Amino acid sequence: VVAYLIATGYVDRPGDAARGRALFENRGCVKCHEKGTAVAPALAKIHAEGSVSYLTYVMWNKGRSMLKEMTALGLSWPTFSRSEMLDLLAYLRQTR
Repeated sequence: VVAYLIATGYVDRPGDAARGRALFENRGCVKCHEKGTAVAPALAKIHAEGSVSYLTYVMWNKGRSMLKEMTALGLSWPTFSRSEMLDLLAYLRQTR
């Protein structure tokens, strides 16, 4: 419930989509999400199903699988501050 409220911006400031795009690219998210993998949905799928509840579900429930795949690819787990996550979510919502 808390993740949903944060993702909708209900309890925080709106995110900045331009900063979110830079985070998406600079933190390496684009490496797996550009075309999609077994664990990381492609941006097109995120856009098609990109409701806040879907994004919250994916981020909450796919974490272990993401970590396993990232480790196999030699990638480190990205970390985001609260404001960075709001920016990232704004970017994902804007690109739909």
